[in-house]
Amino acid sequence: RYIVLSSTAVTRPKSLGYIFTDMSVGGIMGEKRKGEEGVMKEFSGATKSSYTIVRPGGLEEPKMNVVQGPPALEVSQGDTLAGIIS
Repeated sequence: RYIVLSSTAVTRPKSLGYIFTDMSVGGIMGEKRKGEEGVMKEFSGATKSSYTIVRPGGLEEPKMNVVQGPPALEVSQGDTLAGIIS
C-alpha cells in the first residue's frame, strides 16, 4: 500500500485553509494536489496495489495545558472536514 500525506482543503482552492497555507508556504497546496493526482493516475488500473491519501488538519499547542489527543480526531472520506487538534 502506498500512502500520501497531503493537507486538508487541498481540493478546495477557494477555502481559507488552502489560501492561507498556499501563501505561507509558497504554492505548496497546488503541488500537493498535483502529487495526489499523479498517484491516482498511476494506480488507476492497478489490481494488486493500492494507495491511501491522508489529509490531516492543523496541529497546535494545547490551550490551558489541556491536550485533546486521539478522542478529538475526526475521520472522514474525501476532503470535507477541516480542523485543528492539540
